[in-house]
Amino acid sequence: MKAKEYAQKYIDNQTDETLYEIVKEMFFEIDIIRKARNAQSNEAMIAIINEQSDKWRKFANIVKNDSMNIVKEDGFKNFVLISFPELKNNLK
Repeated sequence: MKAKEYAQKYIDNQTDETLYEIVKEMFFEIDIIRKARNAQSNEAMIAIINEQSDKWRKFANIVKNDSMNIVKEDGFKNFVLISFPELKNNLK
């Protein structure tokens, strides 16, 4: 799903639950992208995570005027780092 589509989903229903659904969907997209690209190296996985983080930043910028600033640009990155703190120096 594109950042604009996620933004519309959130704008239509601005709840914590919707925001959590979006971050989970974007997180699960990592594996879908990995399989589609047959990515196996750590570098490839980090690139995919960074792409998803870029998408989150676009999403955050789209909804910033409608979300009372609860959607943070580094939200996806922080979500990933909770599970994988060893990636701290590799994510943008």
